Amino acid sequence: MDWSGKLEEVLREKIDWAILGVKLEMTEEDEKNGDFSWYDELEGETPYEKIKLLRQACCTTMRITERSKKWWDKELSEQLKITRNARRGKGQDQGLDQGSKG
Repeated sequence: MDWSGKLEEVLREKIDWAILGVKLEMTEEDEKNGDFSWYDELEGETPYEKIKLLRQACCTTMRITERSKKWWDKELSEQLKITRNARRGKGQDQGLDQGSKG
């Protein structure tokens, strides 16, 4: 397989719903009263700037190539690290090894 060529790359934006939810949070009472104070709290002076800055705060850009692992995350990386160290014998408790002898 020849990896010398440039990989096809796709950029996609991913919305962080937790951040968006916090920024746009309002109670049912606020909604009934028509209180949209969250809008006033957004950065920017014009409505366009407010929405643009909200989008920048809540979206991250993902770079997807032919070799990307979309399902891979930090938790799997940590599990792989633990597994590799255990395979090499680095993660073993020395006290257990001594207790099993003799």
